[in-house]
Order: sequence, then C-alpha cells, then structure tokens
Amino acid sequence: MNNDLIKQGAYYLLRGGTLLSEPCKKCGNLQIKYKQDIICMNCQNSEQDKIDQQKTLVSNIGTKKEPSNVGSEEEDKRVSNMFDDIHEVLSQTERQVLLTLVELNKEQNATSSPKKYKKYLKIVQTSLKTIEMIKSIKQL
Repeated sequence: MNNDLIKQGAYYLLRGGTLLSEPCKKCGNLQIKYKQDIICMNCQNSEQDKIDQQKTLVSNIGTKKEPSNVGSEEEDKRVSNMFDDIHEVLSQTERQVLLTLVELNKEQNATSSPKKYKKYLKIVQTSLKTIEMIKSIKQL
C-alpha cells in the first residue's frame, strides 16, 4: 500500500470516517466507511489516484505549468500531523480488537455448540487479519 493511499485513508478517518473490521472482498485490505461510501484503502482508491494523477498531468501539460512547491513546508507539517493522527487511530483500533478478543475468549467455554464455536473461530480469524493489516500499515 503506498503513502498516497494511507494519506487518503487518514483524510477520511480524520473527517469522521470509520475503520471497518470487514476486509475488502476484492483484495482483503482495510476498508473505511465515509458518509455512505465504503472505500477500500487499496484497490478502489488506487484507481481513483491514477485518474487524478493523469488529470493533473494533462492539466499541467496543457497549461505548461510546473508543479508548485509553495507552502510545501506547511504541507509537510500538516501531513506529518495527519500521519500521527492516523497512527493513533490505528493503535486505538488495534487495542480495541485485542480487548474484544480477550472478552470473547472469557465467554467461550468447552461446552459451546459447534455453531457457536465456528462463529467464535471466524471472529478470531477476522480479528487477527485486522490486527495484521493495522501493523503493516503502521510500519509504512
């Protein structure tokens, strides 16, 4: 996952988006719900980024403008703060998933029905996948 996708995910989270526990059905990566849209941080946004980059490139070529670096220091600070915020949100989400697993484990007992146990295992598997994705994003 590239930095542009992480920035876009941070953008949505900072504006009230919600990190979903369900991975993307297409690629298995994290999803964010923003307003009524569910956005995959990998496959759906990467296509939009390519389209935006192509439009910017065509626009710059058409007007013969060079990309501006004005305010880049301010932009760097803003992006840095955004990364700190997204890192904190991811850490909080990771802690919440772990706490939920601990509570779920306390409730689980050996006399549970096979259906309940299968559901329990599916929740554990999804939770572990979510934690793994969070850790990989935090390393970027």
